[in-house]
Amino acid sequence: MSKLKKLEEEKLQALDKVKFAASYIDELFEEKNILIDELKTSKEELQKIEQLDSTLKNTEERYEVMLDEARYEIVCLKKTVEKLEAETNNSSTEWDTKELHLINGIKKSELKMN
Repeated sequence: MSKLKKLEEEKLQALDKVKFAASYIDELFEEKNILIDELKTSKEELQKIEQLDSTLKNTEERYEVMLDEARYEIVCLKKTVEKLEAETNNSSTEWDTKELHLINGIKKSELKMN
């Protein structure tokens, strides 16, 4: 084989290797772009999850406040009911006493008339 043929063969092999390397680099760039897109999508999904988590915590806090307010209102209503029951009992006792005095007064009047 002549030196010239050998050099041309080596040149062709080198060109083939360059073409292969260029093709491989293109594939790597495509894969890099795909990975960048996947990373972007993952970050967006993570942000959405973080927003949902934050919204959930805020909602939970609002419901805790509402629950505390409802509990306070229940306590206030129980105290009001207890107060009204006591007033009702007192009024009933007062009316019973007044009724008894009235009946006794009527009986005394009837006895005096007779």
